[in-house]
Amino acid sequence: MKQTFRKDERLHRKSLITKLFEDGNSFNVQPLRVTTLRSDFQSVYPVQLLISVPRHLYKRAVDRNLLKRRIREGFRKNKEELYTTLAGNRIKLLMCIRYQSKEILPSRIIQDKINVILRRLLESYGKTSG
Repeated sequence: MKQTFRKDERLHRKSLITKLFEDGNSFNVQPLRVTTLRSDFQSVYPVQLLISVPRHLYKRAVDRNLLKRRIREGFRKNKEELYTTLAGNRIKLLMCIRYQSKEILPSRIIQDKINVILRRLLESYGKTSG
């Protein structure tokens, strides 16, 4: 699997975003908050991801974009095992990762936190079949 993050993998449909936040389950891996929801959207990819960095924490767009880029990079590099498991179990997942800290963390720490998130998702969705 290529380590890419294509436009089709991004969650952008307003109806799906609303459904995710109304019905989804959340957990924290500081400084990230993750919201997930099983769904049956039409896509080649098993996960559609939304990345959010609140404006009230970071007024400058440069800082928000830097953090989004680091989160996207961490997800892109480590998603393969999750995608394989979800595709094997025919599970489609809507997901939002929201940055919550007031300090800008280095890429390595953010990538480690993304790994923790992906392992946790593997544990919860890897056991269920169908």
